[in-house]
Amino acid sequence: MPAMSFKKLVLIQAVIILIYLPVYELLLQLGFSLEIPSIKLFYMIVCGIYGYLLYAMVKLHVMDKRIVKISFITLIIIYILSFLSENPFFDLIEQKDWLRAIIHLILVSFEIMVIVFAIKDLLSENKTLGEKLWAAVATYFLINFSWGGFYDLLNIILPGSLGENVKTGFTSYLAGITYSFSIIGGGDRLYNASRFIVQLSKIQSLWCSMYMIFLLGQFRSVVKK
Repeated sequence: MPAMSFKKLVLIQAVIILIYLPVYELLLQLGFSLEIPSIKLFYMIVCGIYGYLLYAMVKLHVMDKRIVKISFITLIIIYILSFLSENPFFDLIEQKDWLRAIIHLILVSFEIMVIVFAIKDLLSENKTLGEKLWAAVATYFLINFSWGGFYDLLNIILPGSLGENVKTGFTSYLAGITYSFSIIGGGDRLYNASRFIVQLSKIQSLWCSMYMIFLLGQFRSVVKK
């Protein structure tokens, strides 16, 4: 039995979603800024936990130890680069956007890889129906996290894509995550995203719907058997 079960994974993901979405909005409403060192450090820690969850998903879905090891090294590199670009106490790099773009290119690519492994594993007979159900929810959350990172990447490349007042950095990342999850909740009209982002969000919505329909069909066939 793995140290991290799919059920625990989903529960921790749910806590991170709460921290990324309503807590973030509450801080903004109270007049706090993500540039405050203590708040920025807090979100750096949360991002570190998210990275650990990605590693846990790889371990749960992949049997190849080489891939697991490479994944661990990749996540460590991503976190080090993130600390260089988003250091809460010192500005270690003046021009940060190019580094942020590299981080998100690596991270989004890594998340897509994990999603592919997860879906492939969900279609196998390696796990019980209960494990597959929790794994499906974890993968669904990951899909929306990855879209949020992709929106942030676009906001770096095309400034103002998530709104004219959304600065690159943690503010942009959390705005991207918030917008991504709002797509599946029907609240995307509350955000001043560019038309390009809006069109991409329709693809996200379609992909999420297809994912749920596909998995429901798979689980239904398993139950019948």
